[in-house]
Amino acid sequence: NSSIIVRGIEGKSDVNFGRGYTEASSKINEAVSGKLWFEYLSNLKDSDKSLWNAEASISVVMTSLLSLKTAYLINHNAGAAAPLEKNTTTWTTALVAKY
Repeated sequence: NSSIIVRGIEGKSDVNFGRGYTEASSKINEAVSGKLWFEYLSNLKDSDKSLWNAEASISVVMTSLLSLKTAYLINHNAGAAAPLEKNTTTWTTALVAKY
């Protein structure tokens, strides 16, 4: 756990968050690995405006230089005002070069 302070104009603190983060990864075989991470950002001034993010991903080694990675990310913003969604999701696919 660690604290993150975001500074606003003239050094005044606009937002204070406490952060918790954890991750787990597993190598399924020589070519395939997976990872899952979760982050919780607790708003210390207003608990109704806390955030959390989570991502699950899988990577497949294609060659000694290239891997293919796909991930699903969820962002949750408890303080999102209507009509904004509290949850947003993103699918990504990336070609990763190892050099």
